[in-house]
Amino acid sequence: MLKGELSTLLTGRHLDIIVFPLSFKEFLEFKGLKIENKLDIIVKEVEIKRYLNEYINFGGFPEVVLAKNEEIKKYF
Repeated sequence: MLKGELSTLLTGRHLDIIVFPLSFKEFLEFKGLKIENKLDIIVKEVEIKRYLNEYINFGGFPEVVLAKNEEIKKYF
């Protein structure tokens, strides 16, 4: 059976909600870091690299991004 058919049989009704991960730029905006020009990239290089490491390790789903570090660990 298809995914939709199986869930309909089990629950009667269902609603699919598709959540896409954030892009790295969106990730930075969620973290409060705005990059407006190339100079911002140079000035904030260390902070951007730290956030890139977090993005790679934990992903870019909004719930994980907004969670505190202790809360993130329960997912992994």
